Amino acid sequence: MQPILVSGSLVYDRIMNFPGYFKDHILRGGGDDRVLNLSFVVDRLVASRGGTAGNIAHTIKLLGGDPLVVGALGADGAEYLAHLARAKINTRGIARDMERPTASAHIITDREDNQITGFFGGTPPEKTPGAAAAMRAAKKKAALATVSPTHTAVMKSHLRECVKLGMTVMFDPGQQINALTRTELREMATAADFVIGNDYEMRILQEKTGMRIDRLVRGGAIVIVTHGGKGSAMFLRDGTIKIPACKPRRVADPTGAGDAYRAGLLAGIAEGRPLEVAGRMGSVAASYAIEVSGTQAHTFTQAGFWTRYKKHYGTISPSWLTTK
Repeated sequence: MQPILVSGSLVYDRIMNFPGYFKDHILRGGGDDRVLNLSFVVDRLVASRGGTAGNIAHTIKLLGGDPLVVGALGADGAEYLAHLARAKINTRGIARDMERPTASAHIITDREDNQITGFFGGTPPEKTPGAAAAMRAAKKKAALATVSPTHTAVMKSHLRECVKLGMTVMFDPGQQINALTRTELREMATAADFVIGNDYEMRILQEKTGMRIDRLVRGGAIVIVTHGGKGSAMFLRDGTIKIPACKPRRVADPTGAGDAYRAGLLAGIAEGRPLEVAGRMGSVAASYAIEVSGTQAHTFTQAGFWTRYKKHYGTISPSWLTTK
C-alpha cells in the first residue's frame, strides 16, 4: 500500500455521554432567545487521544497502511507522540510547540448522537519551529493525501501544496465547514479529487457555495456523503455507488466512526481497489470504532477485518455502479 499523507488535528479528547436529549433542554420562545445557559449532567467521561489526523492514522495503520501524519502537538504532547511511535506511525511531519498546550476537544453526545463540542485549536503547525521542512519531506513520499479539519489556514495551505505536487487529494472540511468562507470552500472543493462529508456537512457546503453535488461531479470530483447508520453514497460521473452500513456488534460511542470510515476508504484507494470496495472498507472500519469508547481505542486484525467484510458484503468483488 502506498503511503498516505494525513493532514489534520492532533487533539486530547474529553468525550462525555449525556443519557438524555439536548432538545428537551433547549427552550424556545417565551423569553429572551438570545440567552442560553445550559448544563448537562453526564454519566460517562472518557479521556483519550484524538483529532482527525491521529484518528485516521490509527485505523490506516491497523489496515497495514503507512500513514504520514502532518500536524502539531503542544508542550504536553510527549505522551501522544510516544503513543504514535509505539504504533509505528511515522511522526516526522509532526511539529512541537513547547510554549502552548496541545489542541483539546470537549464533546458531549446525547441519546440521538447529537453532539456539542468545545474546541481549542492549539498552535498551527506552520508557526512551530522546524515544521515546514518536516512537512515538505512527508509530502514528497506520498501520492495520496487527505486534508482534514484543523486550522483553516493550514487546510488551505496543505491542499494547495498537495495539488501542486500532483497528489490525489481528499478534501474533508468537517467541523471547519462553517469557518471556511464561501470562496475558500469553492476553491478547495473544486481543486480536490475527492470531497467527503456527512449529510449535514454536505448540505452546508452546497448552500454556502451554491454548488450542488452534481456540479462538483461534473467538475471531476468524486463526492462521498455519509449517513451514519444508513450507510453512505459515492457520486461519480458514471453513476452512484451506494454503500450499506456495516452493523457493529454493539454500540458504545459513535464518536470517531467518521474518521475510521475515512481511513478505510483511503486504505482501499491506496491499494488500488474499486471504489465500492474502498467504501465498504470504510464502513467496516467505522463499525469497529462504534463498538468502543474513544476514537483510537478500537483494534482488529486484518484477517478479522476481512472476515467481517465478507460476512456483511458477501464478496470483495464490487457489484459496481447503480444508475442515477
